[in-house]
Amino acid sequence: MIEKTRKFSIFFTVALAVLFVVGCGTPVHPTMQGGLTALKGQNIDRAIHYLGYPDKKREIRGKTIYEWRHRFTASTTVPTSVYEHGEIAGKPFRSTSTRYVPQIVHAGCRVLLITEDDIVVDWEYESEGACSHYADRLRPLVAPQEEQSAE
Repeated sequence: MIEKTRKFSIFFTVALAVLFVVGCGTPVHPTMQGGLTALKGQNIDRAIHYLGYPDKKREIRGKTIYEWRHRFTASTTVPTSVYEHGEIAGKPFRSTSTRYVPQIVHAGCRVLLITEDDIVVDWEYESEGACSHYADRLRPLVAPQEEQSAE
């Protein structure tokens, strides 16, 4: 019986870790959307001014795609309750304990800007819970719009 409880505890910990990572999928991030939209129609140099130098640049069918990536790995601990019961020397017992299980979390953000003749014509981004790195840089492009909507 103790073995079944441990298996359930391991299953629960793995399920919790998967939910944590899946929950960090590409959320709608107003600052990212507003900032990247503000770059449409602008020269790529303006984007580089805010985002920094791109990590990658490639040409496809007359368009240039610029890519920025930010990735990191962190370690965290997740508390897990373990419920055990059984018999010792013919006497029943029950116990509850909390164990801290280490979890490795991978996070990142990818921004793509598509240009024609150095003018941004489209964008997209993918978030794995780490786009605040770029959102902070794009905030000045969105801040004037936020002030206008507040008036």
